[in-house]
Parts: sequence; C-alpha cells; structure tokens
Amino acid sequence: QTAIVWYTKAIEVDPKNHIYYSNRSASYFGLDQFEKAADDGRKCIEVKKDWPKGYFRVGLALMSLRKYADAIDFFKQGLVVDPRNQDLQVHLEEAQGLQASQKIRTNPDGTPMSAAQNAKEDGNEYFKQSKYEFAIQAYTEAIALATDADGAEFKAALYNNRAACNTQLYHHAEVVKDTTEALNLSPNNLKALIRRALASEALEKYKGALADAEKVLLLDPSNSPAQQCCNRIRNALRKLGQ
Repeated sequence: QTAIVWYTKAIEVDPKNHIYYSNRSASYFGLDQFEKAADDGRKCIEVKKDWPKGYFRVGLALMSLRKYADAIDFFKQGLVVDPRNQDLQVHLEEAQGLQASQKIRTNPDGTPMSAAQNAKEDGNEYFKQSKYEFAIQAYTEAIALATDADGAEFKAALYNNRAACNTQLYHHAEVVKDTTEALNLSPNNLKALIRRALASEALEKYKGALADAEKVLLLDPSNSPAQQCCNRIRNALRKLGQ
C-alpha cells in the first residue's frame, strides 16, 4: 500500500513516466487487485507503446482474472514490440494452455458460473486431492474476483475454505485471520467459529478460544468438537490459575 501511495504521487508529478504506471501495476498485482493492475498496465502502454513490459503487466493481470483470451491478445501485442521477449512468450503459452483446459461449469439453473465461482470450484478440487497450497491459491483468487453480487455467504465460504486449508498446514495465525473475516460476513457461521476456537487454542489464546467454543454450543449444544475444546481450555485455565 505504501508503494502505491508513492507511485501515485510520482504519477501526479510526472504523468508521462511509463515506469511509474508499471511499478504501480505490479504493486496492485501483489495485493490481488487485478483490475487496477490491468488498468495501470494499459496506462503504461498508452504512455509508451514500444515498451513490452506494459503488455506483460496487462496480460498477467488478465490471466489472474481468468480472462485468458484478452491476456493472450496483450501478450501477442507485446511480442510484436519485442519478438524475443521470453517472459511474454512463456506467459502466452501458459495462457493458451489455461484457455484450452478451462472447464465450463454451470450453476444448477444452467447459468455459467462466475470467475469467482470457478476459482472456488478449483480450490475445492485441490482440497479433495490434499493439495492445500494450490487450494489456498485458488481460494485467494476467488476472494479477489468475488463481487457484491456473489453475496456475503459466498465470500464467507471462501475465507472459511481457505482457513480449512491452513488448518491442515498448521498455519494457526492464518486460520484466525480468515475465520475472523468469515465471521465478519456471517457471524453465526459454525465452521468458522469452531475453526477459530481450535486455532486460538493452538496459539494459547485461551479466553478467545473459549468464547468461540461456547458460542458454538449456544448454537449447537451437541457439537462434540466444541464440547471437547471447552473442557480442554477450562482445564488449561485452571492450571494457569485463571
């Protein structure tokens, strides 16, 4: 974010400097703000049409948005400028491969799934195969692609699913972050509550863990993991004299 602020100030001073747009595009890309990354890549091209990196920036962002046909077009335009550019050639071939293998998925009503829904389905498939790092990437992409039209519950599910991956990888702090995001969107989400409780317990943040586990039991009194979590934490707190 700091880099974006400074590049924006630099652009205000010198709006004809293509490198500032390119660098800000890279910064947006690093924050998963792919639309803004693509926009800055296009501005870079407007300022300097004979600089191949601008085309690379746009193509890379469009690939992350699953707009493979558009990405291919920009990579090809860049190769016209610099036919020997290896970055453009490699990513052109990757985009072509992704476009060829892209699955056409539909909703129960027959309408095509959105880009965010497709990314979520990719994550689900990776999770089933125990490819948790790949699943995390897919869910992260889905989070970046999700719009208000997808709804709060859908977004909550994305954070919850990414938390499930991090649970498998014992990344407890990441689990707490993602389940908190899920609960901001869906306050009574049982899966998010118990995952956060167990992750907080692993981090020895017992009071927060207990509060989450107790809330689960208010919503679902027979929830066995929550019952066991409460018992363990109360024992731990007694030993600590709290």
